[in-house]
Amino acid sequence: MKRGFLYGLATFLILGALYLVAFKLLPYVIQEHDFLFSLPDTRLAAAITIVMSVTLGGLGYLLIRVARRAPGHRTWWHAVVGWVIGFFIIDALIFAIAIMSEFVHPR
Repeated sequence: MKRGFLYGLATFLILGALYLVAFKLLPYVIQEHDFLFSLPDTRLAAAITIVMSVTLGGLGYLLIRVARRAPGHRTWWHAVVGWVIGFFIIDALIFAIAIMSEFVHPR
């Protein structure tokens, strides 16, 4: 289950990095013909997007390396459940933080 969890988390991080590049960075580059000489806030947002995508992709790669060394489980079902838990754990944490912040600071 550990191996499946790590693969699921790595998949989430790598897909997050690809999403940042495809849907956040490319529109800046396509819209601006003189991208290097564009507005400073556009360049800052693009730089932050690049740093985040490289970081997420690197972490995903490292998690895949760790997952390959982790012991596999005997059943295929545990691997699938571990992958699903690993893929959705970040979303669950974000949802839990949002719910807790609503209790702490109600509107």
